[in-house]
Amino acid sequence: DYSDSTQGALLLEPERTNVILYSNDFNQWTTSGTITSGQDGLGVNPDAWIYQNSTPTSAVYINNTLSGVQTMSGFFKKNSTNGIRLYAFGDVNCNAYFDLNNGTVDLQQNIISADIVPFGDDWFRCSMTFNQTNTQCSIYITNNANTQVLGEITMQYMQLELGSYATSYIPTNEAIATRNQEICKNATPEINSEEGVLYAEVNFGQQHTASRYIALSDGSNNNRVILGVSSNASSITTFVSSGGVTQAQMNFAFNISDYHKIALKYKQNSFALWVDGVEVGVDNSGLSPIGLDNLRFSQGGLGNPFFGNTKNVQVFNTALTDAQLQTLTTI
Repeated sequence: DYSDSTQGALLLEPERTNVILYSNDFNQWTTSGTITSGQDGLGVNPDAWIYQNSTPTSAVYINNTLSGVQTMSGFFKKNSTNGIRLYAFGDVNCNAYFDLNNGTVDLQQNIISADIVPFGDDWFRCSMTFNQTNTQCSIYITNNANTQVLGEITMQYMQLELGSYATSYIPTNEAIATRNQEICKNATPEINSEEGVLYAEVNFGQQHTASRYIALSDGSNNNRVILGVSSNASSITTFVSSGGVTQAQMNFAFNISDYHKIALKYKQNSFALWVDGVEVGVDNSGLSPIGLDNLRFSQGGLGNPFFGNTKNVQVFNTALTDAQLQTLTTI
């Protein structure tokens, strides 16, 4: 994933299906306005579309069928007007207003959450999560007063998926498309069970109904050094187990959708958690794990796979000093 930097990050995501047909062919959508392809307001962009409405109340829309907690998303940039309204018609009508000039969500109605993420060159990914039986996805043009107006907007890459947050774009044409769950495995570095450090620079994304971990282990959940986030949590969770018994556990609240540098030091009677250059947890009682020989993007065994962005993962075979841990984790 290169959306955050030119260096990129390892992106691991759960299985998701985009149920919007023709997710980037708006000529196949319904509108009383005008759709023009191949430009983004600044120059030629073969994937971008300009939508110009015919009346302030007209929209571009497509029918679909999906029930439950779902997320609708798309990429937009301001043109002659600087706002859009995402609307999901169904048993409960759900909508959110997005300001593409200031990068803000200005109004939400009957939804769980909404988000706007910058992608450079005035592009934003706008998304809203809601719970209903959805029959139609619509896009309206608005101004900065949350009023539907005459104008035009640039857009691309629409998606509707079951789940509480938007995952990376899954293109479709005349049929829905599914991205399988992504798994990173078979990492077998040399690991010291008696002492060491598990380090990761990660972005866990948004809250998720499942826990997500990175671990050193013996291939099971009995002996492991683990860091991650628990289900529906907004904090880092770390613990060390030996012989199936938890020896140390340290938690720290932070914004899980930002990148953080995290180091978990383990050594008998000397455990510490460092986040972004600061020691945020200490436990001076406990045994070291036994037989560590796996680095896994999971809870140690096969459960609770990691989903999110990873820029760096390292395993140190000595318990680093406080000065070394501070240098390692400083942003």
